Amino acid sequence: MSDIAIEYEKGLTFEKVWTMFQETGRQMKETDRLIKELREESKETDRRMQETDRLIKELSKNVGGVNKTLGNWAEETVAVNLAEKFNAFGYKLILGGRDVKFSKDGQTFAEVDVLLWNGEYVMPVEVKTTLTVEDVNGHLRRLGRVRECLDYSGDRRRLIGAVAGMITSEGVRDYAQGRGLYVVVQSGDSAAIAPLPEGFTPRVW
Repeated sequence: MSDIAIEYEKGLTFEKVWTMFQETGRQMKETDRLIKELREESKETDRRMQETDRLIKELSKNVGGVNKTLGNWAEETVAVNLAEKFNAFGYKLILGGRDVKFSKDGQTFAEVDVLLWNGEYVMPVEVKTTLTVEDVNGHLRRLGRVRECLDYSGDRRRLIGAVAGMITSEGVRDYAQGRGLYVVVQSGDSAAIAPLPEGFTPRVW
């Protein structure tokens, strides 16, 4: 017996079959509509993601520019009359330069934001917008590399160090001074050497 005959025996009439076809057609149309909606939503999501990416790139560019401007401002502020401020301690330093590179065997070993010096001392100063403990530790390592470069070139001047920050917490200041570094802080529109703790002795490399 054919399948159709079997279905008729079960009570499946032409009207029921036709109704089933109509329902299936309606469901297919609804499925097509949902697929179209999903495609449109996907396009809108892609558009929003592209716009978000553009905004993020623009924001990163702007933030990078602001950070660079703040960094330059910090270095300018620190460099101006900084030698004179240290000379109050009897050093008689002069400004040796900004963004000074120290090399060994033709390779740059260290780069210093601000360099002060005279015939007896060399003082690299690391400048940050916000000074952190990690910055202090990094400068301590940098001073060791500068010492290597000075020795390599036969420069026997005494090496001392300083760190500077537009924003410097008391904890970071104490940490740096405890390791023999001078700390330069913001003072109005200029910079000043932070008060030294009792018994402070600068570390010499």
